[in-house]
Amino acid sequence: YAEDIDILHLASELVIDAVIQPEELRPELIRRFALAAGKHREWPEKRNPVTPV
Repeated sequence: YAEDIDILHLASELVIDAVIQPEELRPELIRRFALAAGKHREWPEKRNPVTPV
């Protein structure tokens, strides 16, 4: 797996956000979930809703 995947190349193409150490994973997840919890999106009304068949 490690031979096939170049993590730094993927990070440079924004496929992944960051390369973090395993001991930093829990605090990083807590921080990112807290940021995501505060976001609110307004979605436009669907023009042609999908009706049940």
